[in-house]
Amino acid sequence: MAVAGRMLDDTEIARIGVLSPSGITVQKVSDSLLKESRGQKIWVSQLPGDRLAGHAVIDDLFGNPGIVISMEQPRHIYEIGKNAMANFTLFFIISTFGICLLSLLFVKHTILSRMTALVRSIRIIGKSRDLSIRLDIKGQDELSEVEGEFNRMISSLETAQEELHRQAMVDPLTQLPNRALFFQTLNRTIRRADRQGLQIVLLFIDLDHFKAVNDTWGHDFGDAVLKQIADRLTGAVGPDDLVSRLGGDEFTILLSRFSGVEDIQARISTIQRALAEPHTLNGQLFHSTASIGVSIYPQNGEDAELLVKAADLAMFQVKENGRNNICRYSEKLEEAFSRKKVIGRQLLSAVDNGELELHYQPILSASNLDVVKVEALLRWTSPTFGPVSPAEFIPLAEAGGSISGIGNWVLRKVCADLRSFRDQGIRLKAAVNISGVQLMQPGLPEQLTEALADNGLTADSLELEITETVLMSDEDIISSLINLRSMGFCISLDDFGTGFSSLSYLRTFPVDLIKIDRSFVSGIQPGASDDTLVRAIIELSHNLGLRVVSEGVELREQFDLLRALGSDQLQGYFISRPLPASALKEFISGYASAASTRESSVNLL
Repeated sequence: MAVAGRMLDDTEIARIGVLSPSGITVQKVSDSLLKESRGQKIWVSQLPGDRLAGHAVIDDLFGNPGIVISMEQPRHIYEIGKNAMANFTLFFIISTFGICLLSLLFVKHTILSRMTALVRSIRIIGKSRDLSIRLDIKGQDELSEVEGEFNRMISSLETAQEELHRQAMVDPLTQLPNRALFFQTLNRTIRRADRQGLQIVLLFIDLDHFKAVNDTWGHDFGDAVLKQIADRLTGAVGPDDLVSRLGGDEFTILLSRFSGVEDIQARISTIQRALAEPHTLNGQLFHSTASIGVSIYPQNGEDAELLVKAADLAMFQVKENGRNNICRYSEKLEEAFSRKKVIGRQLLSAVDNGELELHYQPILSASNLDVVKVEALLRWTSPTFGPVSPAEFIPLAEAGGSISGIGNWVLRKVCADLRSFRDQGIRLKAAVNISGVQLMQPGLPEQLTEALADNGLTADSLELEITETVLMSDEDIISSLINLRSMGFCISLDDFGTGFSSLSYLRTFPVDLIKIDRSFVSGIQPGASDDTLVRAIIELSHNLGLRVVSEGVELREQFDLLRALGSDQLQGYFISRPLPASALKEFISGYASAASTRESSVNLL
């Protein structure tokens, strides 16, 4: 009652605070304290010297602020808490760092080290490209599963690689070793033969006219023939020999073990018999032949490339000589092949270099012995080999693609010379040889028309000569000849009797005149009476409405007999050799003045 009553004054309050053993002070409520409390009943204030004071407002009986009880204490609890927080923070940092370090060490030991080993192993496999290497599987965790899957993937790749390697080394059609495997085996065999001082025989086989098989019967039939030939070749050789297919219709056989020359010949004969056996496919009977080139190590080549080249060259020689035969490589073949390459290359520029020349051989009328026409004969002087025979360079020009330019030059040159002859008072017709390549060109009629027009000539000034082989080679050629004949050109069949020799074809073929080949004329010798073939050709040709020219007349007896047999025209050395254009006028003038008695014609050479 004293405290809560009216007897509580300032003095008493101070006395009570002093008497308090806990250091509690009691103050009467003042405006400054209320302001410091900020409307709170209990609050804390900071005192100098790291001390704190806690204050509490006590209301009187009427609910109004009466006194403020305060208690001062040093900040021991705060310092203890502060130190505790600092120690806890340090402990937390240290423990966290330790846990992270232990975690990293654990991850590195259990995961990263194994991943590094896995990457290293994969890199080793990648660099070595050895798919036989496998990873060591450790444990049964997720990385072990990755290692197992990787090993299974490598096994699949190894199997696929082996299959691809097998396919890359084997011909898919015949299942024979292909070109790559053949050269690997040949190089290996050469190294062994070199160490042991042995010989190797290589056969290069090319099927004859196989393109015609595919064109006629179809590629399926051709593939079946190739399979049969592969089986036959495999069965015709020994277990130590290698049969390969280089591609297309080309095969090779490597004979590495044999006892001598006779053994080689016997084994080649066996191979020939196997190739000559007929094929029966889809009810069709088919015969095939092959051209075979032979080369021997080390005589014909000391490495695989040279040995194959030598055998290929020998095979090519067989092709040129009629196919279906065997030829062994020799240095003469190499020289001839080199000569052909040089000639073929030089022919490409022969026109531009002015190396070509035309000679003209006179052709007489058998009835009145007048020079009625000339045959234009091409001559070429090689910068390397000198004069080259047309029989040699014309086929090379056709094969090398230079025949078109040469043929066009010949046509224009012949027309220019005919114009020159007419200006000199000599009216002649010229016979010009036309190749099959020229006849296949769509622009030939235009070339002929232009050459004639430039020199003021007509189509009857030219006689176009073709060979029997060209006539039979393609239906388009026949169409071209029909077109040329309709333009007014005379068509002559040259070298008759050396090709198919079927007079029945002449009923439908666009031919006006045939030339009996010199091989028939040369058979007419002094004292011989066998002129049956020549007589038959002349009579049958006349019955078909064709004129006949006999070429290759070299003897007086041949000249007289052919006139008697009814040959329309005569040509040969007995009359004149081929002459340059500049000498032709002199020959014709001399012939006209010397032939006072034409029935008793003499050799004008």
